[in-house]
Amino acid sequence: FEALQQDYEQMPRQQKGLRNDRLDHMSLVKEEVVIAHYHSVVDRYMAETARR
Repeated sequence: FEALQQDYEQMPRQQKGLRNDRLDHMSLVKEEVVIAHYHSVVDRYMAETARR
């Protein structure tokens, strides 16, 4: 529960940072890279399935 609370407390600052016009890249930790890859694989699969 404590970890979720800490994440929740960070959300407003994270959202503000993501909307920053000067942000040209974002560094991810290893786990986030794995999640991003997973989503890109799912997106590709869904796009290919939709074309059939």
